[in-house]
Amino acid sequence: MPLFRSPYLGSMIADGFYDFRRYDLIEDQCDRSFYPDLREQSVLVLCKSDDLSGPNKELLTKILAAIGQNFDNTQIVGVRPDQKINVTEILNIVKPSTLLSFHINLNTHGLKLEQKLYRIIGLMDTSIIISEALTILQDKIESKKRLWNELQTQFNINKK
Repeated sequence: MPLFRSPYLGSMIADGFYDFRRYDLIEDQCDRSFYPDLREQSVLVLCKSDDLSGPNKELLTKILAAIGQNFDNTQIVGVRPDQKINVTEILNIVKPSTLLSFHINLNTHGLKLEQKLYRIIGLMDTSIIISEALTILQDKIESKKRLWNELQTQFNINKK
């Protein structure tokens, strides 16, 4: 099976930081059916596909509005539980300055990095913020506050 090696990781590869033996995805396992729908956007959201309806969609709409975004100017990828995606490939296509991941384990989808909740993680030209699932955020005010803190920092929103 062919392996995927990403040009997105550029200098990290040249510097020996990226170990292909450890981090490569087997291409045949990745779902690329939605790739034609991907477009360049400054913000990329990864969330569970189930979170794109009902109260979770409303919460996501509010989060996006708070950072000056909406569903039309944000690339949103809903991931099914049985779906394998290649986050590195998606980053290459969308070229976001910010990736918001709501309970999507980036390590299992080809982007190996230390995942810390509610911390801005820099990767080349993209800042990554990892959050709990939208379902969890519905009820956990402390988690909403932590996410909002990082969003304020990332999007230069005045803290009150």
